[in-house]
Amino acid sequence: NIERKTRLHYLGVPLGTVYTLLEMNRFSVYATAGGMGEICFLAKETYNVDLPSQNQKVKEIQWSVFGGFGIDYKIAGPLRIFAEPNAVYYFDDGNNIKTIRKSVPMNFNFRAGLRLRY
Repeated sequence: NIERKTRLHYLGVPLGTVYTLLEMNRFSVYATAGGMGEICFLAKETYNVDLPSQNQKVKEIQWSVFGGFGIDYKIAGPLRIFAEPNAVYYFDDGNNIKTIRKSVPMNFNFRAGLRLRY
């Protein structure tokens, strides 16, 4: 029984915008939306048996759109702590490689951390 595994490595450039909905004292609430194009710079197939691995060519760009809301709190100066749930939708890129982005194109993320805001 031969099992094939494909590993894809992408490099993407996101473009987005942020709109402040509410700002009170040290808190702010905002909405964010945008899109991204990603290029696959490495695609490699490996097998569970003694077969050589193979590099694949993926020429198509993986396009996606994203949107969400967030809150942040000003700690001191430009330093803020934030929490941001968002949704991402990946469009079909037209190649024949099966990926999680094709079987489940809508994903939900939660980002949190520190940021500098000027």
